[in-house]
Amino acid sequence: MKEKDVKMLWGRSGNRCAICKIELTPVGSESVLGEMAHIIADKQKGPRGESDLTAEQRDEYNNLILLCPTHHTLIDKNEKEWTVEKLKCIKLEHENWVTNQLSQNNIYINQIDNSKFIELREKEWINFAGNQLWVIASLTPLNIYDDSINPLTPQLYNLINSLRLPQFDGYSMLSYNLNPYIAFLSLVKYSNKNG
Repeated sequence: MKEKDVKMLWGRSGNRCAICKIELTPVGSESVLGEMAHIIADKQKGPRGESDLTAEQRDEYNNLILLCPTHHTLIDKNEKEWTVEKLKCIKLEHENWVTNQLSQNNIYINQIDNSKFIELREKEWINFAGNQLWVIASLTPLNIYDDSINPLTPQLYNLINSLRLPQFDGYSMLSYNLNPYIAFLSLVKYSNKNG
C-alpha cells in the first residue's frame, strides 16, 4: 500500500471503524486497533477476490476500508452477507458521517483511564526497589577533530574500581558493581543502622 492511500483512508475514516465507529487509536494506549481491510481481496482466492483489478489497484484507497479487528474478521468470514457493493456503500456513508461530525465539532477522542495500571506499576516498582537505590552514570566517549576522550581507559576503569563505598548518616552502602560498557553503573543498597 502506498503511503498516500494509507493517509487518505485513515484521515477520511476519522480514526473510526466504518461499521461500529469504535476509536482505532485510543488516547493513553500505544495500540493500533485499526485494520485496513480490502473490499476486493488482495488475492484472487481471498474473500471477494474475483475481480479484474490489478495487484496494485487492490491496494489503493478506493479498495480499502478501515475496520476494527472484529468487523474485519466478520466481513471476511461471511462474503455472502458482506458483498463488494455493500462494503463500498458502508465506506461512503461512513466517510460522509465523519465529514458531517467534524463540521459540527462532534468527533473527539476519549481519554483512557489508565490510573489503575499506573497504580499497579507503582506498587510493583516499590516492591522491586525495596531499600535499593540505582545510581547510573554514563561517560560517553568524545571525539572532536583529532582529540578524543575515552572514559573507559584502563586508568579510569581502575580508579572507579578502587573507590571506597561512601558512608551516609545512618546508612551504609552494601553493594557496588561497575559495568565497563556504560563507563560505570552502580547498584547501591542501603540499610538503616537505626532499625
